Amino acid sequence: MTKEASPDRRLDPEIAELLPKLPLRDSRTLTPSIAREQLIALAQSRSNIPLPQPAAVADVSIPGPAGSLPVRLYRPARMPASTVVYFHGGGWVAGDLNTHDRQARLLAIEVNAVVLSVDYRRPPETKFPGAFDDGLAATRWAAANITELGGHAARLAVAGDSAGANLAAALAQACREGGPRLAAQLLIYPAVDAAGNYRSEVENAK
Repeated sequence: MTKEASPDRRLDPEIAELLPKLPLRDSRTLTPSIAREQLIALAQSRSNIPLPQPAAVADVSIPGPAGSLPVRLYRPARMPASTVVYFHGGGWVAGDLNTHDRQARLLAIEVNAVVLSVDYRRPPETKFPGAFDDGLAATRWAAANITELGGHAARLAVAGDSAGANLAAALAQACREGGPRLAAQLLIYPAVDAAGNYRSEVENAK
């Protein structure tokens, strides 16, 4: 016999409103352009909600492996601070500085960190390892310029959500070998086992 859900188990109204707008749901019809359009639409659906305001926000370009690499720099009120190189999600093909602007702003404020959000190149226009190369270049640039950024030399981290967390995790491993030294990694619902190689055979069978 199934019990009815109690009122306190119901979805939050804001979450219920958001769920139908979530992108990247139908893999049968999904294309890179559709994924990008859907993620932009999701970000724009919250345009009526005021953006969090760190002390400063600026779009800049840094040297990348294929030329100039666009990044967005967020500075907190108190510096020097930790520095976080942030990589947006989007299924590896979607997302940009604007779709994840709100998240980066919140990160800068709540962690009191200098946040460098990276507009890395994406497939299918740029094949692997283009995004990884961009991420590593941005992380090393942040380490080399950490004082000018307003960061603390001993507190450099990488972060990302979903596919961006996959990128951050890969970069953290790469930095163990060739630097720079990282103090932390922040992985938000990371995609770190796309092949399904769990230790548990039960999990692999799902």
